[in-house]
Amino acid sequence: MKITDFDIKISAENVCAFLDGDKTGDLYEEIMDELEEMLPQAYEKIRPVALLES
Repeated sequence: MKITDFDIKISAENVCAFLDGDKTGDLYEEIMDELEEMLPQAYEKIRPVALLES
């Protein structure tokens, strides 16, 4: 069985935490600006598939 129905959401907060960008710094604003531009492209390219064998 092939499953392709996934609801993937990229968390901006998790991305900022991973890059050590807290909400008070300039890095946070830069990350958020870049994410706003990059997320639509990322979601187009993400095509997860799970193959299950019984």
